[in-house]
Amino acid sequence: MADLSRATDSARLVLRWARRYARSPGRGLAPSIAVLHATLDVPWCVAAQALTALGVGPEAISSQTRAAATTTDPEGFDAPSAGAAEATRRESPYLGTEHLLMGLVRDPNTGAARVLSACGVTADQVDAAVAACQSGPRPPLMWRARAALIWRDLRWLAGAATDPTPRSPG
Repeated sequence: MADLSRATDSARLVLRWARRYARSPGRGLAPSIAVLHATLDVPWCVAAQALTALGVGPEAISSQTRAAATTTDPEGFDAPSAGAAEATRRESPYLGTEHLLMGLVRDPNTGAARVLSACGVTADQVDAAVAACQSGPRPPLMWRARAALIWRDLRWLAGAATDPTPRSPG
């Protein structure tokens, strides 16, 4: 397991929700695909903005996950470690959602890489979209959406909500 001491708050939130999505009864998502779902559920993060710029949304991920014959990850695959390796490769002082995303798509054997490939997205396109999101002006934080997502997370922690299905904030 990777050292998450240098992970951003958004990366920690994505990983926390991904664990929840992967363990949900009846879903059984591969960890890398759960990270994709969780990433799109945190719209202010760089990875979600990059995926949105590529035209990949929650509906596309869900439909391609259902259509994929195999949605497993290689044995021993660990999304946080793959993200940390990507952050180290890029000489980044932090571990962000963009590093998690790039760590997922670098290995073509992960479920996330196969799902994104089925959506017509390559690792090079993800890399370019991440770079564009990082170099361009940052959109204003979506406080309403962020508050809704944090509220939902708090309700899950308190046990008030039992349905971990990713939803768009509204």
